[in-house]
Amino acid sequence: MRFHVHSEPGGKPDNEDHVLVRHHPMAHDLLLCFLADGQGGRAHGAEASQKACKAAWQLAWQSTPSDLLDVSHWEDLLDEVDIAVSETGGYTTLVGAAFSMEEMAGGSCGDSKLYRHCHETKSIEEWTTLQPRNPPVGSGECQFLTFHREVIEGDRFLILSDGVWKYCGYEPLKSAFNLPDLVVAPLHLRTATLERAGRILPDDFSLIALDFS
Repeated sequence: MRFHVHSEPGGKPDNEDHVLVRHHPMAHDLLLCFLADGQGGRAHGAEASQKACKAAWQLAWQSTPSDLLDVSHWEDLLDEVDIAVSETGGYTTLVGAAFSMEEMAGGSCGDSKLYRHCHETKSIEEWTTLQPRNPPVGSGECQFLTFHREVIEGDRFLILSDGVWKYCGYEPLKSAFNLPDLVVAPLHLRTATLERAGRILPDDFSLIALDFS
C-alpha cells in the first residue's frame, strides 16, 4: 500500500484545504485518510478544514482497527467531528476513510470526491456520488454518506478536493489511474487543470493518491 499527498493554494496566498494521512498506531497496515476543503467566501474556512482532519484523526487513533472498518462507527465518529468543527465558526467538506488491504470504510459530506479504479474490471467508480452537500461540516447538523467496500490488490484511489476534479477534466482523471506511478498524479492533474483554466490554479488544489499494488 503506497500513498502520495499533495495540497497547494489556488490563486491566493492561503490554502483553505487540509489533508492528513497516517497509519493507525495499533495497525501499520491500516491507513487513515482525511481531506477537507474549507468553505470559501466565509470566515474560518481554513480553521474548519484543519479542525475536521485533526479531530477525525484523534478520534480514529483512539478507535480500534476493527471499529474503523465498521460503518456504524464512522457514523458516530463523523458526528463528533461535525460538532468539533462547529467551534471554529467555519464550514468545510470532509472525506474520511480507513483502508486495509482487504476492505475500507468511511464517510463524506460536501463536494470533495473519492474515486476508485478497480483492478479487476478496469472501471472507475465514484463512491461519494450520493453524499449530501448541506448542511456542511461545522453546522452541527451535518448528514454524512457512509460507505464500506471491498479492496482488491491492484486497486487505486484518488481523493480530490473540488479544486482538482472540477477543473482538470474527466479524461485526465481517467488517465491518471493508468500512470506507472501515482506519485506523478498531482503533476499530471495540475498540468491538465492549468491547460483548461490558464496560468493560475482557480481553486485550492489537494489530493490523496493510493495504490494497492
